[in-house]
Amino acid sequence: MILVFKFRNKGLMNLAAIIALSCIGILEWQTGYQLSFSVFYLLVLCFFALHKNVTRRQTIFLSIYTTVMALVIELFSSEPFSDKWIPYGNAFIRLTGYVIVTSLCYDLKVKHENVVELNDRLNNLNKEKNKIIGIAAHDLRNPFAAIQTISEMLMNGKRSKEELKFLDIINRISKNSLRLVDNLLNVSQIEMGVLQLSIQQHDYIDFVQNIIVFQQLLADNKNITIEFDCTFEEIYFGYDEAHIEQVLNNLVMNALKYSYPGSIITIRVSKTDMGVLTEVIDNGVGIPGNEIGNLFNFFQRTSAKATSGEKGSGLGLSICKKIITTHGGSIHVKSVEGKGSNFYFYLPAAFVFSKFANN
Repeated sequence: MILVFKFRNKGLMNLAAIIALSCIGILEWQTGYQLSFSVFYLLVLCFFALHKNVTRRQTIFLSIYTTVMALVIELFSSEPFSDKWIPYGNAFIRLTGYVIVTSLCYDLKVKHENVVELNDRLNNLNKEKNKIIGIAAHDLRNPFAAIQTISEMLMNGKRSKEELKFLDIINRISKNSLRLVDNLLNVSQIEMGVLQLSIQQHDYIDFVQNIIVFQQLLADNKNITIEFDCTFEEIYFGYDEAHIEQVLNNLVMNALKYSYPGSIITIRVSKTDMGVLTEVIDNGVGIPGNEIGNLFNFFQRTSAKATSGEKGSGLGLSICKKIITTHGGSIHVKSVEGKGSNFYFYLPAAFVFSKFANN
């Protein structure tokens, strides 16, 4: 970390540096030049060189002042020299060392300031980008939602097979577009740090089972069975129901996407020392080992192909990670290519009540 202190006037900076260096010189004089104070001079010079208001000229001036002062102390000390030119040689070596080291400190300070300035500019640009994404996604959400609702209403009426076919296409496209828009809204909120949780006590087992009922309707299209594995009948603890539902839906939909027709997906809930563990286990295509490390980053997709050609945005898992970590938990994946995946996450839980199932 760059050291700073509250001198803004260059003249005061020079005066403060000269006073500090002179104090060290006085101490050196009083010791009779029996101790070397070069390192102390250097520390003060570096300290001032790192200050944001010090210029390169000031560092050179202070290096010369220090060298001259040390030379005078040597010349008037009682320490004998075998050659009269030795103090001048020492002075040259000191000046060279002081100038080199303080110049390096100065360059380090300049680079640090440039990095800080660039980082601030990038942060500001990122905030503007997130605002634009948020506004655009918000404005796009309403028409897509309207298209989806109207298409569903039209499908409930008496239509020909061809009309129902086109309406079904419109409905599916609008759903996918709405899901993408919602993901973009979540990304903009997450990057702006405005993801807010509403933590309340809920029965997690009932919550997960309701999600399974809904997802099984989608799984039926691929003849996939979703099984629930849990030894508890009830587990009450605090979490944000809407956001955890988003996480579970995303993980189950991914499992459906990469599972083969006729296979089984298992959702397992258990209690551990880390809290409530939820696992979504499939026997699908799996994920290449070299791609797992970046799986939870924004806009990351794997080379694994969905079993029915489904598409993804590369946003879902990154949003899941942010939701879980905001809860204070963690999310992970274990996968073997060609054998399936296990996405699992922990939610910290101060248990209010848990009850074993009557098996």
